[in-house]
Amino acid sequence: MTCPQMCSCKLVGSRQGLGVNCEGKKIENLSNLKPKPLAAHEINMRDNNIHAVKKNQLLGYTSLNLLDLGGNNIKVIDNGTFQTQSELRWLYMDKNYLDTLMAEMFVGLVNLEYLSLEYNDIQLIVPGAFSPMPNLRVLFLNNNLLKSLPVDAFLGISLSKISLHNNYFTHLSVAGVLDQLNSIIQIDLHGNPWDCSCNIVPFKQWTEKLGADVIVSDLKCESPEEFWKRDFRYVRNDLMCPKLYEKLYPTPLSKNSTFTQDSGTRSNSYLEPNRVSISVLVPGLLLVFVTSAFTVVGMLVFILRNRKRSKRRDGNSSASEINSLQTVCDSSYWHSGPYNADGGAHRGFDCSTHLSTTNDA
Repeated sequence: MTCPQMCSCKLVGSRQGLGVNCEGKKIENLSNLKPKPLAAHEINMRDNNIHAVKKNQLLGYTSLNLLDLGGNNIKVIDNGTFQTQSELRWLYMDKNYLDTLMAEMFVGLVNLEYLSLEYNDIQLIVPGAFSPMPNLRVLFLNNNLLKSLPVDAFLGISLSKISLHNNYFTHLSVAGVLDQLNSIIQIDLHGNPWDCSCNIVPFKQWTEKLGADVIVSDLKCESPEEFWKRDFRYVRNDLMCPKLYEKLYPTPLSKNSTFTQDSGTRSNSYLEPNRVSISVLVPGLLLVFVTSAFTVVGMLVFILRNRKRSKRRDGNSSASEINSLQTVCDSSYWHSGPYNADGGAHRGFDCSTHLSTTNDA
């Protein structure tokens, strides 16, 4: 068993291959591993001081199954560096300083399944960058400087899990980009400054087609201000892009309830935008009540005035007055207690007393 100086070695995995651990040894170059552990199945070079990975430094490591280069200062990976690593399944290059990804960097990694590129300075992904890795299933690109993904970014691969959180995406294109993720079962997109306007509508519609367990995080708007910190999946499309929907539907759209609470359930206004709001219903009922009250009071005043006028008439009109008052006493309004216009309260009214008084007169 060949083990480099400064490193520790042991048998690992079901095949009992050689595992080489050189973590935190201040190594600056892969060529410094002496003697070379060419039969190694796993090599851990994490937290060293490697600045570049040169093309010939991994020649001969044909049995390598796992390589960990995370936590170094790597800025450059030569094209063709991994051309003899056809057995490599796991590659860790997180926490470095890579800024561009292109296909030539990954040539030879035909069986790679797991690639970690999180916490780099990646700003550019060249179209087809991951195509040399047809078996890639898990990809970590979170915590980089990405603002967009190119067309054919995922061409030729069948990812099941991808992490894109904590970048600078304001929206993501569906055509030629997200629609290539046909096998995705988990995607993490949180921590991006989503611009919840017209450009995001196709992306929003794409997320709505995914299963509830596929997107593992919320998708909060950064702009415009009216949707700030709201999950855009629960904001109506016509509110995010009113100009588009005004062209499609000339009739003005209701803007009641722009979003739901962050409970994960769409609001009633989203599902039933024509439902009458309580803020409209209550004033309407109040108006009906006030109108009815004034009508009743007006009728009462009219009756009382007629009774006063009848007192000035001759005795021949007394019978008419009695009949008029009898009609009022027989009505359901007086039986339920009349409305006192002065105090707004109900008071009793003794019809028999008033009728007898009128007869005596």
